[in-house]
Formats: sequence, C-alpha cells, structure tokens
Amino acid sequence: MRKFEFSDNQNIQLDIAGNQFSVSFSLELLNKLIPIGKKAIEYSKKIDGGEDQAKITKDTILLIRECLDEILGNGACEKIFLGRK
Repeated sequence: MRKFEFSDNQNIQLDIAGNQFSVSFSLELLNKLIPIGKKAIEYSKKIDGGEDQAKITKDTILLIRECLDEILGNGACEKIFLGRK
C-alpha cells in the first residue's frame, strides 16, 4: 500500500491514468477551488428529478471535466480520458 506523508513541499504529485500532474497547495489553488465549489453548488440546485437523466449525466460529466482541467491544467481531461467516450 502506498503511503502519504506530509512534508514542507507544498506540491503533490498525482499519477492519474498514467499521466503525471503536480498540484500546488497555495492561495492560487484556493482561488480556483472557491468558484468551482460555487459553480457545483449552483449546478446541483438546478438538477430536478423531472429532467432527462441522460442530459443530467452529460452535463455533470462536462462540469467535472471543466473542474479537473481548472485544477490540473488545461487539457488534463483529454489526457486522462484519451480513448474513452
């Protein structure tokens, strides 16, 4: 099992689907996360049980992809999901 240890280094290295990403825990990251969180909350309020589930799923995937690209860098989702629908 891999272990996680805290250090003075504010960067965490991620390996997602064989792609390497570095995320810096900083004010810049926080400034990205706040609007992402607000957007996700607003989106969740719009979801209604009467809406087409296929549309909800598609819209949710688009939102998640947008969030991942914002956090990991533009094009991250393209790399992570390469060859997948």
